[in-house]
Amino acid sequence: MVWQDVRTDRELRRAVEDLSDPLRERLTESGRSQEWLARATSYSPSSISRALSGRVLPSREVVVAISEALKQSPKDTARRWRRAANLRRTDRREQRTAELSGWPPHIRTYEDLLGAVRRLISRSAVTQTRLAERIGVPPSTLSAALRGTRSLHRQLLEDVIHAWQGETGAVSRAAVARQQIEQWLRAWDQVGRPYQQQRLARRQDGYRRSGEARRTGLAILYERRRQHGAWLRELEAVPRRRVRRRRPPR
Repeated sequence: MVWQDVRTDRELRRAVEDLSDPLRERLTESGRSQEWLARATSYSPSSISRALSGRVLPSREVVVAISEALKQSPKDTARRWRRAANLRRTDRREQRTAELSGWPPHIRTYEDLLGAVRRLISRSAVTQTRLAERIGVPPSTLSAALRGTRSLHRQLLEDVIHAWQGETGAVSRAAVARQQIEQWLRAWDQVGRPYQQQRLARRQDGYRRSGEARRTGLAILYERRRQHGAWLRELEAVPRRRVRRRRPPR
């Protein structure tokens, strides 16, 4: 079963909602539950829930099975699905064309940004090692930033796109090259800056919690030492009796 996430394109999102809204309203009017619909269509409850959510484009088989179980016209449902699927193919074609020419695709999350940069590099004849040498950073640093184990800073992204343009020669005009870099930086401002702020906040919160735990542990240690210090000193002052070990019989 193929699930296709709906991007930020308003027309595509509206087409998917036009596909799922009538089915969800029909299910509500019938008084049935999604569990019943899952049993009637032989699909899992999670598949039915995602198909009726309006956030993803389900497969044609799923929506047709749902419409048949709800006594709706399968032809109308298939027609609305074809319209959404055509918009989805057009959206993907535009994204692929943009990526091949060096322009950023539709980016919603920080992971989308990293994936777009990795695809931009992998679809050209330039290696990450060559880009790292041109930028002046270790290859391991660039690789870790593109994998997400290290932060991809704004300046590093700008250097990567600029180095890619210089190595591939895909953009000949300086004005177009600068516009292309600005598009990537705008995408970073939308998803990269909030991600790094959240990461910094989580790190500071971790430091604060570890500091509080350390201070709490020291306070407990000091309190125990204050309460039991005299008893411990007296216990240490008591001479220990020497225990003789018995020799094994010969």
